[in-house]
Amino acid sequence: MQNHQIGENSGMMAGLFASALLASVLTFVGWAALHLAPQKEAWHWVIYPGGLLAMPGVFFSVAVAMIFSPQGVHGGDGYSWLVVPVNSVFYFLVFFFLFHRRKLPRTAT
Repeated sequence: MQNHQIGENSGMMAGLFASALLASVLTFVGWAALHLAPQKEAWHWVIYPGGLLAMPGVFFSVAVAMIFSPQGVHGGDGYSWLVVPVNSVFYFLVFFFLFHRRKLPRTAT
């Protein structure tokens, strides 16, 4: 019984590690594409997908700015520090639920 629990826990830890690793990679790629890529037309193939990867955090930071900033949406730059942590948590949750889906039981036909 104990060996079964150890195997089950190591599978869960592997899923957590994989979720955290993929979340870190996607968050870094989104951040790097927006901040490290040169702002030239030849680099748009990197900048546009990176911007799409950063969208969950950007939407959240703009929503926080709408609530707490006196400038409303225009005060979003003051809350841009939220983008990376929100993206990390968002992508971690996406991959966590993807890796830990339960298979539906087969039904009799």
